[in-house]
Amino acid sequence: MITKGSTIGSYEILSPVAAGGMAVVYRARHLYIQKDEVAIKVLLPNLAMRERVRERFKNEAWVQSAIEHPNIVKVIDFIVDEHTIAMVMPLIRGPAMEEVATEERPGPWLCEDVVAVMTPVLDAVGCAHDHGVIHRDLKPANVLLDRSDTEDWKGTPKITDFGIAKMVEGELAGMTGQGALLGTWPYMAPEQYRREETMSACVDVFALGMMYWRLLVGSLPIDPENAAAVHAFYAGETGELDLHASAANVEPRLAEMIHDALSFAPGNRPPSARAMLKWMDGERPDTSSVLDALDESTVERGEDADVEGQPSIEEAAPGDGESNDVAVPAGPEDVADAGATMYEEPMAESSKHVNVFPEEPPSDHFVQEQPEEPEDDSGAVSLLSNLTESAVEEDWFADARLFLKIGFVLIVLGLLTLWGFHE
Repeated sequence: MITKGSTIGSYEILSPVAAGGMAVVYRARHLYIQKDEVAIKVLLPNLAMRERVRERFKNEAWVQSAIEHPNIVKVIDFIVDEHTIAMVMPLIRGPAMEEVATEERPGPWLCEDVVAVMTPVLDAVGCAHDHGVIHRDLKPANVLLDRSDTEDWKGTPKITDFGIAKMVEGELAGMTGQGALLGTWPYMAPEQYRREETMSACVDVFALGMMYWRLLVGSLPIDPENAAAVHAFYAGETGELDLHASAANVEPRLAEMIHDALSFAPGNRPPSARAMLKWMDGERPDTSSVLDALDESTVERGEDADVEGQPSIEEAAPGDGESNDVAVPAGPEDVADAGATMYEEPMAESSKHVNVFPEEPPSDHFVQEQPEEPEDDSGAVSLLSNLTESAVEEDWFADARLFLKIGFVLIVLGLLTLWGFHE
């Protein structure tokens, strides 16, 4: 068990920060170097035994270490030993956007506050899209507001939790498997809910539009814990979302962008977060190229699956009805085209994050670590509560086989023991 004073690799655990369905986050410091405190995200032991889960966890670390952007939480170290797998990140001193919107400042936010918080988020997601990475689980719980250098309650937004991120093409394209439900309703795009094979950056655009809605209106358009309401929403039975009827004093251009971002037809949305930024500057994107790309991709890959399903647990401590992703990567080596859709969005000239991904994702070759246990620390901010890890899709058949094998071995040992006594 990990407790205060335990070591993980070259880091000493100071206190727990947040817990989720997939990992626990601890505040820690380096044992030998005078550095700032860090956050260490440790994969839960029962999940660390699953190869597919480990690969997904490494995928998350790989993506967050490769994309350089001031509004994306950077992974600075990765630790693997016989018992533990963990990633190390800067300690973000501030709450998740969801916590602020729910507890500190519930109700509708002022339009200018929403724009101030969301514009850096758009730029960060745009950077990921520039590199062909789709987050696929954008939501207020996965955006931290870093207040370490400012007294402004809005802080500096930092996106985290790239656990189900997907590259449009390349190393990670086949890591999440077909037919898996990914995302958190109602932030997940309709094509995610239907588990379609062909998905583009437009799924992130839908999630961003829903984040705008959540902040401007003060609530979501449906109750995410009501399965019937969720089904009706994705079946199109609730009608078109009308921001003007739900929020007052929203600037027309912003309202129009949100309206298009929340379109159920991917081709009617802005093609990427970068396009949303341009729209905010007065340049409405042409979606015809997105429609063409989606059509070609669908023809190329055949009919999309239309499978209904329900999401898994969303966050550290929220209710059972809150949902999240349910899929895990098979591994970076497994790069069969698993339904990635091409989209064309030129990289911004001013983008500093020009390089991308190492030739291979990280393998098991880093430091070492141990377990620990929580202890309250008033100084350790409620950061990374967004690290509400989505529950992992269970490989029931593999588990069943494992238990049967163990049972068989125990029975044989028991019989041999009885036979020995008899002799």
